[in-house]
Amino acid sequence: MTNQEFTNFCKYAQQNSLASSLILKYNRAFGLGGGSGMSYGPPMNQPISSGSSMYNRYITAITGQESGGKINAYNNSSGAMGLYQFMPKTLRGLGYQGSFQDFMKNPQLQTQYMNKLTQLNAKSLGIDINKMTLQQAGLLAAAHYGGVGGAKKIMSGNTGYGNTIYGGKSPYGYMTDVRNRILNYKPIKYYYR
Repeated sequence: MTNQEFTNFCKYAQQNSLASSLILKYNRAFGLGGGSGMSYGPPMNQPISSGSSMYNRYITAITGQESGGKINAYNNSSGAMGLYQFMPKTLRGLGYQGSFQDFMKNPQLQTQYMNKLTQLNAKSLGIDINKMTLQQAGLLAAAHYGGVGGAKKIMSGNTGYGNTIYGGKSPYGYMTDVRNRILNYKPIKYYYR
C-alpha cells in the first residue's frame, strides 16, 4: 500500500466509522490524524534518519518545546525547571540529590538526567532508542509530557486521554509539536535568560 493509498484509506475509514481500532490507534498514537488539526499519513516523503540520530533530534525537539534552549528556564506555576522542564519530584525520583540551583546552572547535568529519564521511559514502552523511529519518538514525547502511563493510554487507543487538555495542551497536540520539530530539525542554541 502506498502512502497516498494509506492516507485515503484512513480518511475514508474515519469518515465512515469503518476504521479498525488498530488503524485508529496507529493514527492517534503517532500523531497522524484524527483530531487536533493533525495531518493524515506518515511523513514518508520527508528525509528522516532513525536510531541514534533520531534520538538526538528527539532530545533537541524536547529542548525547543520545553525551554527554547534556556538553561535556567523556570515555570512559576508548576515548578518545572531547566532545559527539559523537570519537576523537582521527578528529579528526586531519578536519584538527583544536589541543589536545584546547581541543577539549573549545569546544562550537562540536565542532559544527563534527561537521558536517564528517556531511557527509563523507552524501556517501559518497549522502545529501543538505538533504533528509534519518528513514531516512537512521538510516544516518548507523550511519556515526557504526561508520564509513561499516559503514553500507554495513547498506545491502547484511549482517545479521551489523548485529547484531554493537560498542562495547557493535549498529549496529541504535544506529540504533534515535537514530531514537527523533529521533521524541521534545527540545532538549539543554549543560553541563560
